[in-house]
Amino acid sequence: MRRFLVMFLTILAVVFLFSVQLYVVYPETISHSRTALIAGWYWIRSPGAWFEWKFSPVSQVPSIIFINVKALVTNGTNGGSGYSETVHWKILDPTNNIPLIEGKLYLHNPFLPRVSYYTKGLGYAAYGSVGIKLPVNVREIIRNRGFKFRVTWPGEHRYHVAFSKDPKYLFLVYEK
Repeated sequence: MRRFLVMFLTILAVVFLFSVQLYVVYPETISHSRTALIAGWYWIRSPGAWFEWKFSPVSQVPSIIFINVKALVTNGTNGGSGYSETVHWKILDPTNNIPLIEGKLYLHNPFLPRVSYYTKGLGYAAYGSVGIKLPVNVREIIRNRGFKFRVTWPGEHRYHVAFSKDPKYLFLVYEK
């Protein structure tokens, strides 16, 4: 019986894996305001600062999309390691910058120990992801015009957060 159950669960897992199609979409451009460019990373660390990625139109837009982000987080200029932050994000209409959906994104930094003194960038890496349920009207805008994903400062703890212009650090994933 146990052997049958293991075989059944294995077959079920294989069928599931091959029935799911994930699509990865990288942003086409970036924009930013009030950032500091340091070693290829754009730091948002002052009131009104933001960083955004623009995505081209997507022909088949699902009801839920997932944004995955790699960032750097520290507690201040020349700061320490191991800090996590919750930032605010918006999905904007790319033609007029009107916010369509807003929320929060937790950027988790797994580095230990957490230290407050300058560590020269060691232990700054943080990762976050958010699943966003898209109303029908927002899916139509994304299908026809694309969208912008903007992160704004300050975050919950007012820590400094940086994003790279390299698109491999942010991508949209959806399941068809």
